[in-house]
Amino acid sequence: MKRTYIESHIFKAFSKLNGIIPQDEAGIILSGLVFIKLYSLAAWEKLKELNGYSINLYIHDFFINENLPFNRIYDFEGLDSELLKALIIILDEADISIRRDVLGEIYNFCKSDDNRKIYGEHYTPYNVVKLLLNALDIKEDDILLDPCAGTGRMLMVVKDTLPFKNITFIGQEKNPIAWTLAQMSALLYDNNLKTGSSPQDALQQILDISANHVMMNPPFNFLISQPVFFHNGLDIGVDGQVEVAALLGFTWIQLALHYIKQNGDAAVILPQTSLSMQRKEDVAARQMLIENKYIEGIICLPRGIFPSTRIKPCLWILSKKEKNSFYIMD
Repeated sequence: MKRTYIESHIFKAFSKLNGIIPQDEAGIILSGLVFIKLYSLAAWEKLKELNGYSINLYIHDFFINENLPFNRIYDFEGLDSELLKALIIILDEADISIRRDVLGEIYNFCKSDDNRKIYGEHYTPYNVVKLLLNALDIKEDDILLDPCAGTGRMLMVVKDTLPFKNITFIGQEKNPIAWTLAQMSALLYDNNLKTGSSPQDALQQILDISANHVMMNPPFNFLISQPVFFHNGLDIGVDGQVEVAALLGFTWIQLALHYIKQNGDAAVILPQTSLSMQRKEDVAARQMLIENKYIEGIICLPRGIFPSTRIKPCLWILSKKEKNSFYIMD
C-alpha cells in the first residue's frame, strides 16, 4: 500500500512498538505523542531535549497541566524511556500537520482486526462521510448530532467542508479511548464539539433539545445480550422491546428519528442486510418507516468501500419532511 509521508513515519514508529506493546495500545501512544507535537511546539521542543525518565514525567504532567483526559486512557510513566525517546525522534521527522482526523487515523491504523470485529468499529472513509454530508440540508446555526462519534471524524469533515461558522456539533461515544481522542482533536480543530463530561453522557447532559440533523456510522453487526427498549413512541410491532441483534440497526434508525426536529433529517450507515432480512421484526420496522414516510432515499454502496470490512453497506437517508415517495440507488 502506498503511504503518505506521515504514514511512513507512523508505520516506522508502530514497528518499533511491535512485539513490545499490544497493537491497540500502540495507537494510543502514538496518538498522544502526535497531539503534543501539534498542540504545543514549545512542549515538543522540550521533549526532544529531555532524556531518561524525565521524558515520561514531562508527558504525564503535560496532560495534567493542560487539563486533558489523556492520562485516563494511557499514562506514559510506565513506558520504557529509551523506547519513548526513539518514538519522539521518528515522529519529529514526520511532516505532521493538522489535517483531517489525524489522531483518529493513527488510532485506526494501529487497531487490531480482532478488536475491530468484537466492537464492530469500522472508521468511515472520507468519501463516505462527504456522501453523508451531502445528504443533509445543513444551515447556519443548526445542531448536528453524531451518536456514534468515534474520534469525531464526521464532525471534523463537516467543519472543514461547510462555510457556516455557528454549527453546534454534539457527539456521543461509548469507547473511552475514541471519546478522549475526539475531545483532543476538537482542541486542534477549534471545533464547537460537545461530548459530555464522560463517555455516554453527551445525550443525557447536553441534548435536552432536538437536533436539526443526525449523521452516524453505528457499529456493524454489534451483538447485544439484553433487551433494547424504545422510548420514542415509534411502534414497530414488537411491544417496544427487541432481544435480537438482527434488529439493532433499526434501533439506531429510531434513535435518529427520535432526536431530529420536525423537518429535520438524518443519514445512517447500515449493512445492506437491513434491506432484506425477513424476520417479522425487520419487516415491521421497514413497514413502519415506509408508512410514516420517514425515508428520503437509500443508497447502496459497493463492497470494500470500508477497507477494514467486506460487509456491503448502505446509506439510509431519513427525514420528518412531507414526501410522497423515496428513491433507491445501487
